[in-house]
Amino acid sequence: MNTEQIKPKAYLRVSTLEQAEVNRVGLDMQKEGILNSAKLHGYLPLTDSDFYIDKLSGSDTERPELQRLRADIAKGQVKALLVWRLDRISRSALDTLTLFKEFEQNKVVFISATQPFDTSSDMGKLVMQITAIFAEMELNTIRERNLTARYIKVARDGTNFGGYPPFGYRSENKHFVIVEEEAEKVRLIFELYNRFKSNKRVVKELINQKIALPFLIRDTQIRRILKNVKYTGRMMVKGKTYEKKHPEIISEDVFTKAQEILKQNFQNHAQVGLIAPGFFIRDVAQCGECGHQLVQKQTKSQKKIGGNLYYYACSLRRTNPGKCRHRKNYRKDFLENKVLEEIFKHVEGLSSDESYLFKHLKINSQIEITRLRGEIKNKEDSLQGKKRAKERILNALEKSDDEDVLSRLERIKQEIDSIGCSILEARIKLEREQTKKDDFKSQSRFYKEFKSTWAEANDQEKRDLINDLIKVIRVFIGGKIEIEYNF
Repeated sequence: MNTEQIKPKAYLRVSTLEQAEVNRVGLDMQKEGILNSAKLHGYLPLTDSDFYIDKLSGSDTERPELQRLRADIAKGQVKALLVWRLDRISRSALDTLTLFKEFEQNKVVFISATQPFDTSSDMGKLVMQITAIFAEMELNTIRERNLTARYIKVARDGTNFGGYPPFGYRSENKHFVIVEEEAEKVRLIFELYNRFKSNKRVVKELINQKIALPFLIRDTQIRRILKNVKYTGRMMVKGKTYEKKHPEIISEDVFTKAQEILKQNFQNHAQVGLIAPGFFIRDVAQCGECGHQLVQKQTKSQKKIGGNLYYYACSLRRTNPGKCRHRKNYRKDFLENKVLEEIFKHVEGLSSDESYLFKHLKINSQIEITRLRGEIKNKEDSLQGKKRAKERILNALEKSDDEDVLSRLERIKQEIDSIGCSILEARIKLEREQTKKDDFKSQSRFYKEFKSTWAEANDQEKRDLINDLIKVIRVFIGGKIEIEYNF
């Protein structure tokens, strides 16, 4: 390519965050480096009209001048693009690779003035991809450091992080002030828990004493109060507790005793869960009336000293009585035997006609693959929307220390993490489904040998067999079951 006949374009960017930091590059330094680079590569001199300049964060591509540049590239008006450094174009690895795909499709040469690569060579493309990943990591590190510093400052000052203060306090000039009427109820909750050592007993006592609270009295709410270190006058940030800056409602001794009981109760509960036998269908069993999961329930047997009885129960009915009309618990052995009887009939029918099985395995697998791809796309679109919302909140934080903004940021970060995990889960399911699609003979053998495999399997292996075979088991009033198979 004869660079002497090419008039390049240049993209420059600074953000408010970077302008506030030491050793960050301004527009003048970027422009000088780009002009020198253009001369070094033998391009025609740049004029002011050849520069696209944004003053926004590089965490996404929603920038006016970048969008104008992309439009000009699509029109074929850009043959070469220069930047001072790769992170000027974007700090997101995904966005960078998307932009470079556009550059490649439109035959645009990309050159960084301060980094040893340009995309006219394969090695340059490889170095660019690696550099893009490190640019995104640097952005995340900067943000995390800045936000952590703000949180620590807030904790040291004893001010409210944002949102509603804990029950027992009100916020006054960004500081916690005790509401004595509520504080007495908080003290009573700690007193009852330290005496009875049970959340459920605390709930029962509060109801019997007709104690009015501004929330539904449930053991989860009681646990949340018991674990809140703010009642001791201290604040916690990133697992570190800071000295007292606001008045305490609960003394250190009372709070510490409650934490010890909570820890012991958790350990006891975990041990009970470990010895509970079977529950092979627990991952796929749902209440047919409300759609919530069926969870394991354990009671002491009245007929056998030291014995236990195990049940499946609707999780919604256990946490919110009256919300689900399915009021019966089902004996574990009764429900699992009924499910197994249906499963054995199903696999026997499938294994008897191999051609029918192959045909429908392929159809169902393709349907599931299509569904999963659509689910992943929808969740990725949702994730991008959440990231844009996070960027808007971060921009607002650069201008203000409003605690409400900090609270919104925490919520959006949790939502982003949740969506990211669900995308990963869907991708794993998709990969598993695509593997199954090419392995129908082994699936046929799975159905033929299911009964003998089941007889030799341990508890965990039985749960795995059920999860491979069944999508969901719905249990309706009266014990009627409906099984939806993966096939």
